[in-house]
Amino acid sequence: MKRDFKYFNIIFLFLIIISYIIIPSKVEKTKYEYVINSNYITDIDVLFKTKEEEVFDVFYGTITAYVSYCEGCIGITASGYDVRHTIYYNDYEYGKIRIIAADSSIPFGTIIRISNIGEDVIAIVLDRGGAIGFDNFSQADLLCIDEYVSYKFGKKQNAKFEILRWGY
Repeated sequence: MKRDFKYFNIIFLFLIIISYIIIPSKVEKTKYEYVINSNYITDIDVLFKTKEEEVFDVFYGTITAYVSYCEGCIGITASGYDVRHTIYYNDYEYGKIRIIAADSSIPFGTIIRISNIGEDVIAIVLDRGGAIGFDNFSQADLLCIDEYVSYKFGKKQNAKFEILRWGY
């Protein structure tokens, strides 16, 4: 039985690889993760965004990182979302995405793709911050799980911000 499951996984992986070759270039592969345990794959998550995304606006700026439990913080974003145990938001259209704080001119629920920071991130605006704004230190603040990750992320300049959805 275990051997049959192994062959099923091999065929499944083969089909995924073939799909990367056959799928038209308009399709954006947003996530491809697999975990190998023993001699077969135990968990695979392949997500494809098939619709062509409209970009409403593009701007460049600086992004920094923050944590939800800093001095004076309560773990609830300015929009009312509880981030004491997560750095993600499950959006009805984009799925599991990161959380950022942005300038008050950008409404809550806005989806932004952030690139030129190492790995591209799709995030939702759910928070505000004192040092965040178009005329301030940073244009956005990415929520991180702990201070180590936040410090390691540091300050990324010349980040590209693409607005994919304006508000909820």
